[in-house]
Amino acid sequence: MNHRILFVPAALLALALALGGCTSSPAAAQPDDILTSALDFSALDQETLAGSLREIGQTVTDPESGVSVHINQTLGNSMILYVSFTAEFPEGTNTEALAAPEVLLAEGAVTDPAEAKAMGYLSQTSSQETAEDGTFSCLVSFGFDRAVFQGQEVSLVITGFPSTEESGGVDTNLIFTWTPDNQGPIQYVDLVNEEGKMVGTANFSSFAVNVTLWDQSDRSDDPQTFIRSIQLLDQQDTPMETNASSGGGGSSAQKQFRTLVDVNQVSAIQAGPYTVSLTH
Repeated sequence: MNHRILFVPAALLALALALGGCTSSPAAAQPDDILTSALDFSALDQETLAGSLREIGQTVTDPESGVSVHINQTLGNSMILYVSFTAEFPEGTNTEALAAPEVLLAEGAVTDPAEAKAMGYLSQTSSQETAEDGTFSCLVSFGFDRAVFQGQEVSLVITGFPSTEESGGVDTNLIFTWTPDNQGPIQYVDLVNEEGKMVGTANFSSFAVNVTLWDQSDRSDDPQTFIRSIQLLDQQDTPMETNASSGGGGSSAQKQFRTLVDVNQVSAIQAGPYTVSLTH
């Protein structure tokens, strides 16, 4: 077998290297208008944003209802996932009367909404905005107190857009499947009392905090009091502004942040009667 060796003149090689050095890497993706209208990104560093934001770009149209939904982006980590999408409706649809859609997230690739409903998957919060052209922008979020989104296939299922009136809702059969790889950082904390005994667990990220206290006596009889006690403290030991929505209130509670936080600025976590300092 003959082998030919190609010699490149030094001047041409230098020119090629110089031109190669002039190429700029593509700009990192930025959150879309749906995310930025619902969440405050001002404290989030670019490294965390780059790891936690993903472009999806999937569009599915329901042949029966004529509704077309485009998933724009996802944001989060292995425990919380925000999904932004837009919906377009057939001419004549009264979009002003439509409420936030019914959305499920199931592990694996599902082909039937009933299959996803049977799995009973995921609490979610929604925000929406109806445009003058009859389109509909929406942000949904799914949160857990454990890691779920770890590079495994998931299916987002939109089963309908309810109406705020007695009739006029829109049924849909829209299924999107992809593999999340959002990698926002998560910090895990053992909650301990003054004697050093472990009394619960916590974890937090730029997007949410989860707390579990094992002993009922450590939690208020009022669930909201327990939830309000959960705070991230900054370097000056001041509660950080998170503008959070919350859930739980038994032994466990979660807060999902609308004002995202820089985890490097968190010095301590407060929950019930306990405050635990952190090391970075």
